[in-house]
Amino acid sequence: MMNNTTLLISALQQQNQQLLAQNQALQALIEKLQQQLANMQGNNDELQLLIAKLQQQLDQLLRQLYGKKSEKQAKPTEKTDAESGLSKNNEGIDKNVNAQQKRQPKRNPLPVHLMRQEQHLELPEEQRICCACGQVQQEIGALTSEQLEYIPARLYVKQFIRHKYACRCKVGTLITAPLPAQPIDKGLAGPGLLADILISKYQDAMPLYRQMLRFKRHDIEIADPH
Repeated sequence: MMNNTTLLISALQQQNQQLLAQNQALQALIEKLQQQLANMQGNNDELQLLIAKLQQQLDQLLRQLYGKKSEKQAKPTEKTDAESGLSKNNEGIDKNVNAQQKRQPKRNPLPVHLMRQEQHLELPEEQRICCACGQVQQEIGALTSEQLEYIPARLYVKQFIRHKYACRCKVGTLITAPLPAQPIDKGLAGPGLLADILISKYQDAMPLYRQMLRFKRHDIEIADPH
């Protein structure tokens, strides 16, 4: 009986020691978590301060961009006479530059696929004498300006000359090259002319009677289809 009691007390003491060890481990874990929580709260406070600072800067920028002119930029409290004069001169220059830019119309560049015909404009030697030293000025570059021009459409006659071939024996058959395929058999209008007529009528809304007047200026009489 005594031995059983001793064993039970020993087991309880051992279990108590294990519980004490677990309790110490839990206490250490709690302290570690509390330290981490304190660090996180400190970081959170720093982030809140940073957010407040950035929000203040953002509000200031928005007032400068969209606020009234008096709020966009604070005026300096004091200015010297030289600074005031310089500021007025700069304002006058800026106004003149802006007015000049507004007067100059902006032109769209001409399409690059159009043919360019160059015309070089050069000064004669007697007009290139330097007024300072009397020597002839040398070319250092060129200024290029462009102007849109138009070449009127031209009608022309396309001749098909088919050479004939025959044998000297005068017995064989006469042969010649065939005509190329045409959109209208035995028609006078070629493919390019027919394409222009169709585009003018259906794309440019030019009726046939107006096209007939256009061809009449070139002494080409076209029968009225009506």
